[in-house]
Amino acid sequence: MAAPPLAPKKGRSPVFWIGLGCCGCLALVLVFVGLVGGFAVFATRGAVEAVRAQLTEIKAGNMDAAYKRMSNAYRQSHTETDFGAFVARHPGLKENSDSTFTTRNVQNDKAQLAGYLMAASGAKETVRYELVKDGDWKIDDIKFEGESAATAQAGGGGGGPGEALQIETLFVHKEPAGSGTRVDMKVRVTGFSVKPEGDAYRMDLAEDLETIGPDGQRLPALSRMGLETLHDRTPQATGAAAEFANTLTFTNSPAPGSYAARLTIRDHVGQNLKAHEVRFDLP
Repeated sequence: MAAPPLAPKKGRSPVFWIGLGCCGCLALVLVFVGLVGGFAVFATRGAVEAVRAQLTEIKAGNMDAAYKRMSNAYRQSHTETDFGAFVARHPGLKENSDSTFTTRNVQNDKAQLAGYLMAASGAKETVRYELVKDGDWKIDDIKFEGESAATAQAGGGGGGPGEALQIETLFVHKEPAGSGTRVDMKVRVTGFSVKPEGDAYRMDLAEDLETIGPDGQRLPALSRMGLETLHDRTPQATGAAAEFANTLTFTNSPAPGSYAARLTIRDHVGQNLKAHEVRFDLP
């Protein structure tokens, strides 16, 4: 008896081949996207390194080195003092703890980075960097919402009485505190601007503190943006004075040597600021 004929093998359905083709196209797209993204990261690596190096220098208080990372065009129109004033207004720069750049672009000798800067206090600022290639990557502009380094008014804005902002040390006192040391200090501020409010005038001042150890390094536990604010009324349109009292507590035996409490007073009415150092030796 003859064996029954074998049934013909069924071929792959059209759906299978369509699906296979789609998967192949998707894989090619993913590879292409990966290559493009990888190229962007590679091409902008030097620019990102320049920005992050500047952030490290700012955090360490090395403003001279940070200022030199700005482009020639910026430095021709802005002094290091202007740059420092701009930095002081943005905790994402002055107290940077992290930086993320979600958009990176490079065209010939120009690069753009966009993302955000995170401050140690948790404040988050959206930022856009513009850089130019001049041997090394140099920062041409730093743009925050509402302010740009390149267009910020020289000296931090203001004008008027705020231009004569002055700070003097009234006293510095040290005493033991457990196994550590307590340092009390007071400064007087004059030359700030005020604004009319009813039959008097309103002052609006803020104080930032940065403590520097004998090794020149910033002490984060004894440093803070917006440490103290002063919103007070005065009967004087000019010649008013304000005082800020600060206490630094070193909980453990501090390293011997010379310390500096770097105080920055910000005059919000006059849109001006000034830095002042109070030095003391420990133990």
